[in-house]
Amino acid sequence: MVVASAFNGVRYFCDAHTRVATMIPPIPPMEPSLIPPVISIGVVQDPIRPDYTMVACLVCTNSSPQFMELRCWTYTSGSQWVVKPLTNCLQHPVWGSQGGVLSHMSKIWFIDLPLGLLFCDPFIEKPKLTYVALPEGCLMLVPDIRSCHNLEKRRCVNISQDKICYVQLDGEACLWSLLYSESESPEWQLEYKAPLADIWGDKIYKTSGLTPGKVPAIAMIDPTDCAVLYFIEQDVLFSFDIRSKRVLMSKSLEMRTDFCYPSQFLHSWLLPSNMFEENGPVESDNLPSNDLDEQSDSDDDEESDNEDDEDEEHGRQNSWVCAQEVISSGQAAWEYFESQLEAVQGNQDGEQ
Repeated sequence: MVVASAFNGVRYFCDAHTRVATMIPPIPPMEPSLIPPVISIGVVQDPIRPDYTMVACLVCTNSSPQFMELRCWTYTSGSQWVVKPLTNCLQHPVWGSQGGVLSHMSKIWFIDLPLGLLFCDPFIEKPKLTYVALPEGCLMLVPDIRSCHNLEKRRCVNISQDKICYVQLDGEACLWSLLYSESESPEWQLEYKAPLADIWGDKIYKTSGLTPGKVPAIAMIDPTDCAVLYFIEQDVLFSFDIRSKRVLMSKSLEMRTDFCYPSQFLHSWLLPSNMFEENGPVESDNLPSNDLDEQSDSDDDEESDNEDDEDEEHGRQNSWVCAQEVISSGQAAWEYFESQLEAVQGNQDGEQ
């Protein structure tokens, strides 16, 4: 489920399971002629009622950009937004909207890439807003236009293996996971790091026609393996295993990526397996042909290399299947949603 914005500013709630796009009513002003600045908007499912989905919007109040309120909308609320005052944590800095929104552990998480995350439970009457700063050394307390330029290409927050993960590119690729439970304060844990030179020196990277020394744009984290990162460079999507420090696969995209931030427009969806039963599983013969074998004069080295190749081939297949699902399902869903949006807009024009 995603919230999509049309060029005219109208927002739509798109459900991939039911294949329905529903127009979200405009967010009402707090005072006459005063439109509340929308910080972030996202979707979260009720843990008690799986079919009950809420669209939650974080907005600034009139008193200060540091004080916010939550506005919630569901199918059952019609054209009305429910306003929920937030119990603010006063230690959080003035918030922005660089990074998007996630739903995790029945909470909605608002991301600001220079600063960190704000989260709350939108299903209770008086949600408490909690601030999670970025890992040590990553926080930008006084972000300016220059330092925030293209930040979405160097930083990314995704959910992988049922954990919130944060990736940062700064001479090396580093990945942290957020340790969080209802009874303990959130805490970042560094999981993996690898120099970008490991990407540039990889054989698959070179044979893909990419430019060594150029920092790629982070696109997403594999939802089933947080050690596998996806990057985009020159309209080529490639995956990198930060654990083994190897590029697993690459694929040319039939889309322009130079004008957008891949991490904000490409989403990894875990879809039901029955959606791919008609086409069957991806065969190894259909994988990208990348020569991964290394010659060895030693029998022991050959045996070790074969084991490594088998592990790498398995990882490459998993990565390729995930990439295929991400691309094909994303394109199919968006094409369907576009047709739905056109139908909704056509009905509106006919009523006027």
